[in-house]
Amino acid sequence: MKVTRFFVCIISVLLIVISGLLSTTASAIIHIGYGKAYIQVDDKWQDVDAYVDHDGNIRVYDLAELYEILPELEDEGRIRPSDKGYNVAEYADELGYNYTTRENALYIDTRGYIFIDQLEDWLNDKYNDDKYDDDDRVEDASVYVNGQRINTRSAFIYQDEAFIERETDLYLMFPEETKNAYIRFSKDKVSIKDLAKRYGYKYKINDDDVYLNNDGKTPAKVFVDKKEVYFEDQQPTIVPPGRTMVPIRSIAELTGADVSWNAREKQVTIKDDHLRIIIWIDDKEYRINGRTYRMDVKPYTENGRTMVPLRFICEALGYDVKYDNTESVDIIRLSSIW
Repeated sequence: MKVTRFFVCIISVLLIVISGLLSTTASAIIHIGYGKAYIQVDDKWQDVDAYVDHDGNIRVYDLAELYEILPELEDEGRIRPSDKGYNVAEYADELGYNYTTRENALYIDTRGYIFIDQLEDWLNDKYNDDKYDDDDRVEDASVYVNGQRINTRSAFIYQDEAFIERETDLYLMFPEETKNAYIRFSKDKVSIKDLAKRYGYKYKINDDDVYLNNDGKTPAKVFVDKKEVYFEDQQPTIVPPGRTMVPIRSIAELTGADVSWNAREKQVTIKDDHLRIIIWIDDKEYRINGRTYRMDVKPYTENGRTMVPLRFICEALGYDVKYDNTESVDIIRLSSIW
C-alpha cells in the first residue's frame, strides 16, 4: 500500500509539473505576437511607440502618433476610436499606399512604388508558371536604363517580351524604386514591361535589346556602313530638340580616328590623316583644323563618357547621316562619303 501511495504521489507531481510546463508554453504562444515594432515611411524611420498585436498587426497607441506617420489622415476625419491602438497598415491601405510587413517592421511607400510581395500578387493571374516553356525562350537580353548598360544576369526574351528571373536584376534596373523592397521571387519570371509601367519608365525593345527610360531621352542604335556599332556602357540617346548624342570615342575610333582627353582643359581632340577636331565639355564652340564653329547642343559627360552631337562628329569625319524611326528604337545609319 505504501508503495502504491508512493507511486501515486510521484505521478501526481509529474502531472503537476507537465501541466505547469504546458500552461507556460501556451502562455508564451498566446503572447508571442507582442513586442516592440518599427515603422518606416518611404526612406524615414518613424519615431513612434509601435507594437505588434497578437494577430501580427503593427499598431500605435496614440492617435497623434498615427497622424505623425500618416499626416493625410488628419484631414480625412475618418479615424475609428480604438482602445487597442491603431492598425497602421489598415489606414495606409485606405490611403492607397503600398506597404509590406517583415517580422516586427512595417514599411510604407507613399510614392507609388510597389513591394515585391504585392508585385507577385499583382502579376499572379497574368504570368502563370504553366504558361512558361523553357524551349520557347529565344535568347538572353541586354538591358539599358537611361542609356546605361546594366549588368543583368537573368534578362531574356520570351514571345517578343522581356523578362527577368532573378531578384538582383530588379535591384539593378530600378535601384531607387526598390531600395525599400525585400525581394523574394516565387515566380519563374517577371515581366520587365510591367515593371517599367509600374515604376513610370518607357519601355522599348529591339531584337534582344531592352531600353528603359524615365529621363525624357529617346534610345537609339547606330549603324556604320550597315554594321551596328557596339557601345560597351553608355548608349546613344536623342535629346531635345531632337539631337542624337553619342559617346565620341566609340564613333571616332570606329572611323579610324585617334581620340585624346585633356582633363585639365576638359578638352577632347580627334585626329585622323586630314583632320584635327577640338571640342570642350559644356561649350558649343569647337575647332576643325584651326577654324572655329558652333554646335547647337553642348557636349557633356555622362557616366564617364563624353557625349557629342552625332551629326557634327560624323559629317566632320566624312559620313552621311540618315535617321530611321520606323522601328521601336530610332536607328541612325551612317555611310562613308569619302
